[in-house]
Amino acid sequence: MIRMRLLWFTVGFASTSGAIAQFVFKDLYTDRNSISSQLKEKFNSLDTRVSNLESAITNQPISPQQYMTSLQKPFQRLLRVWKLGMPLVRV
Repeated sequence: MIRMRLLWFTVGFASTSGAIAQFVFKDLYTDRNSISSQLKEKFNSLDTRVSNLESAITNQPISPQQYMTSLQKPFQRLLRVWKLGMPLVRV
């Protein structure tokens, strides 16, 4: 009688463990595929943006003077404030 109970317990435990393992591995496999597809999508969009930027740069050559002017624009306010001796942070 004890052997029969042990046998049924072993069969039940093994089948439950198998079912749980199947669900866990299926979930892990789904997550792995999801992450890889998201990475592919993001790299494809990044590649598209980079190629668009490269084509825009090659299509519109600019002179060195225009390049220096475009670099100076963000710093014009900072230079103005510094020349006037005003604090950089508003109180």
